[in-house]
Amino acid sequence: MKNIIWFMMFFFVSITVFSQTIDYKELAKEIEQNNLALDYKSSIVRLHRIISDKNSENIDKSNAYYLRYQLFKRLAIYSEALDNLEEAFLFGLKSVNRQQ
Repeated sequence: MKNIIWFMMFFFVSITVFSQTIDYKELAKEIEQNNLALDYKSSIVRLHRIISDKNSENIDKSNAYYLRYQLFKRLAIYSEALDNLEEAFLFGLKSVNRQQ
């Protein structure tokens, strides 16, 4: 199980080099600031908007799911965290397939 998680995290990090419509570094910084302020609701809402936006690219959704994975892991909601990690991986695969 740990090997799968490490592989998925490695895969996610490696696909961030592809083009994105959202500045991932700025988004990660925004989410981290919310989390430090214990404003988890704002983080969840912001990430949900990206995921549910029909104009979001697959790579954007992958990044948003990965940030939600980190958020839920921080909140110790591990089942939800793993679901988000899996979604990040699946949207990352779609992004890679679209680029080929």
